[in-house]
Amino acid sequence: MFIPKKSEFIVTASEKSNLIIHSFCSTYGPSRNCILRKLYEHRDEINKQNISFCNQLTINGAIKCFLNNVTYYIQDGIGNKSLWNLKHRELFNILYSYYEEHELQSFFYPLINLNEPFKISIMNNMDKAHSVTELASLCDYGIVTFRRLFKKKFGMPAYQWMQEQKAEKIMTKLSMSYIPFADIIEEFKFNSSQELSRFCKKYLGDTPSNIRIKRQEQND
Repeated sequence: MFIPKKSEFIVTASEKSNLIIHSFCSTYGPSRNCILRKLYEHRDEINKQNISFCNQLTINGAIKCFLNNVTYYIQDGIGNKSLWNLKHRELFNILYSYYEEHELQSFFYPLINLNEPFKISIMNNMDKAHSVTELASLCDYGIVTFRRLFKKKFGMPAYQWMQEQKAEKIMTKLSMSYIPFADIIEEFKFNSSQELSRFCKKYLGDTPSNIRIKRQEQND
């Protein structure tokens, strides 16, 4: 499973499972055969094909062997940085060798689509900013230039996008019944429960309590 930066997922294991998490920076190696470099160079062709994002790949024999190897190292407490750098390169070489290009394009689509300096700066700073002005400052842009670039790259005004991102995160928190409303109010800098309720009605279509009840009913 590929989880893009700043995403939130809820995963439930239906049986006893091992979870291996591998995080990496969205940089491109010098090799012409580097997956991300190759896919990024052909991003315009990818966009024309209307490829949808699918964040899962079927685990084949090569990946299964790789995961077993990694699990062995982890259980033995191996912390050699050079070894893990080699395993990272090995993983991407396995992906490049054993999967079709269209599978990788779909799998890595969010990374390919976002891998521009301006967009990377937005994603890195969005959680630190509480206004468009703050976000522009954190990204080291003047507000006029920032608004123009933002609308060009994201297709909507920065304020609208920030509110939509905030609404998505709040929806995720509301789906977790064990998180008190007070914690959500504090995390998202609302001044009161009434302000949270107004925000939810405007961007999510209902009150926080009703949204939580509906989400619980859907999960039951």
